[in-house]
Amino acid sequence: GGSWPRFFGGAVGLGYRIRLISDIPISSTESVNTFDHDLLIGIGRKIKDNLEVGLALRYLIKETTPTLASTKNGSGMAVDLGALYQHTPG
Repeated sequence: GGSWPRFFGGAVGLGYRIRLISDIPISSTESVNTFDHDLLIGIGRKIKDNLEVGLALRYLIKETTPTLASTKNGSGMAVDLGALYQHTPG
């Protein structure tokens, strides 16, 4: 992944992750491999001196090989929202 500071007054980040779990037994003679892919774009911006907000969008893909009648592939999306507030006692 990577990030670019000072993009539209904030920061933008890109990322990609792949996970593999291999040789999952589904019967005494068959096994499968599963792959999870995540493509991520995130943005963050300082709103005030003590408040920052962020948003991350993820596209998710799950694949199983070999594709058998008992296994399914799929995809979806996820959204993460966050805020960081710095309290200064006063």
